[in-house]
Amino acid sequence: MRNWKRLFVLMIVVLTYCAGAHPQLDSRATRTFAGTVADPMKAPIAKTRIWVHEADGERTFSTITDAEGRFSVKLPDGHYAVLFTASGFAPYCKVYWTEMDLEKNLEIQLRPDVEHLEHIPGLESR
Repeated sequence: MRNWKRLFVLMIVVLTYCAGAHPQLDSRATRTFAGTVADPMKAPIAKTRIWVHEADGERTFSTITDAEGRFSVKLPDGHYAVLFTASGFAPYCKVYWTEMDLEKNLEIQLRPDVEHLEHIPGLESR
């Protein structure tokens, strides 16, 4: 019987802690940050990593584009720095406010990373 009482008290403590652990997530609206990532020729870029870092530094979210270059992640209202990275392309970073920027379908264009292209045999000048 004493074990049940201890377990019950422990459950109450844990539930109370969990309920108050993230009050910001509960009090802020959640919006969808979504769009597509493409190259300059409008071809989709699959497997683009998207890092979404909250301006206050508390949380970072991430996602990866699908085969059609699409991405989507739910975010609480706030101010975010977003970094897009894909192999062979220059990184792209932009700041977004969820209340103004994230309710539309974003179209991100990444440029080829010409500074870090590997040596291509047969194309060197002679």
